[in-house]
Amino acid sequence: MREPKKGVGVMATATDKNPEPSVGSGGRIVRAELIGLVAAFVASVLMLVLFSAVMATNQIPGAAITPLSCVSMGVGALFGGFFSGLIVGKKGLITGAVNGTLLFLIMCLFGLMMKQIDYSSLLPVKAAVCIILAALGGAAGVNLRLGKKKRSA
Repeated sequence: MREPKKGVGVMATATDKNPEPSVGSGGRIVRAELIGLVAAFVASVLMLVLFSAVMATNQIPGAAITPLSCVSMGVGALFGGFFSGLIVGKKGLITGAVNGTLLFLIMCLFGLMMKQIDYSSLLPVKAAVCIILAALGGAAGVNLRLGKKKRSA
């Protein structure tokens, strides 16, 4: 007796759709967010090192520290959202926004631990910059991934 082909007249089961249960959708999302957070922190630190080198060699006022730190956090959020969107491959805005929110909360937690957080009107601006740029990075990562699939097909 012949077995029917999968997908023809037979409902596909969960194992047919996802042959590796250990690498499920939830695990992929968590992995993408973690990789995105690492990429965001690395990019932020590299930007801070670059800005500190520029400030050390040039006469830039100390008032520029806050805007430059906001820029470095925004660049890090953009990279983090990009990599998380690239890995997940769908829902880039949401994936990036989650990554940006996590990045902002972790940065605030580090600031609290170091007792260096300022509760000024700039805090919501930093949050908005972080979340919006990470969401845009996530959308760019998803679109880049889709672009590769279209070319190779």
